[in-house]
Amino acid sequence: MNPDSSDTNPMTKQRGGQLKHWAERARILAWYHSVTTRCDWSDYKLDYEFSWTDECVHLRTSDDRPRMFESIRKAARAPAGRDRRWRGMDELVEAVDRHELFHGTKALYEAEIWDLFQNQNPTIMTVLNRVRHLLKSHGLKQVEVHRLTKDVYDLYLKLGPECFYDRCLQTSLRQLDFLNRLALIWLLYVENEAVHNWPIRVVLQSHADRLLDLFFDRFLPEDSFECYGHSIRALLGTRINLEDSTTFGALESYGKCPVLPAELVKLIPIDHPIFVGHGLLVHF
Repeated sequence: MNPDSSDTNPMTKQRGGQLKHWAERARILAWYHSVTTRCDWSDYKLDYEFSWTDECVHLRTSDDRPRMFESIRKAARAPAGRDRRWRGMDELVEAVDRHELFHGTKALYEAEIWDLFQNQNPTIMTVLNRVRHLLKSHGLKQVEVHRLTKDVYDLYLKLGPECFYDRCLQTSLRQLDFLNRLALIWLLYVENEAVHNWPIRVVLQSHADRLLDLFFDRFLPEDSFECYGHSIRALLGTRINLEDSTTFGALESYGKCPVLPAELVKLIPIDHPIFVGHGLLVHF
């Protein structure tokens, strides 16, 4: 497919005339890739092992099978689960993840980033709540600059807002796994939509660009260029829904706050990489 062919229409037509967002197709194929790179099983073996429901597994035969994995591979078609003998997509993902070879594949399928690709008009509270949830669950905080200790505030004045924000961010990203790093960077980028925050946005866009490139190269190598293009357009095209514009000023102030591990909010050792400026790069 031409990566520019769906600039204005990210939906593709599926069997029966249904429209499927590019991210839903990518999600299914990325999950399939994650599963099949962990083993040398054929679609037939994967079907035989996982497609039947627990209640009907005693009915399975080698001849009568749903060909789920073949449909996923060829058409990114998720099983609907209408036949009681066979699993739907969510049940299939759950069953595969329980197998010792495939632990962690469910986390990819359920990653927040797939929803972020598709929600290009989030409300202010949706963005703030998602950011706060990610920060809290990983021991991180957004800190107002004037609440920093004197030594750290002096460093902020010396480096400038963008460089200081980037150093704090890179320190914080170490506490997240790859998928949550990508989600946090995306949400922080959206959070800083206000024009006064665009220098911070430049920092975040640089991280997002690198992470998205790595994400699709890792999980969808055959479609990485196309999906990377879709994702960048989705990021740049996401705009906050301003129906509740009374809170936009608070969002603008909150977005500029650097992200730090909670234990560093009140005390950052003078030899910490935030001060010395090296050893910060996060390897993905």
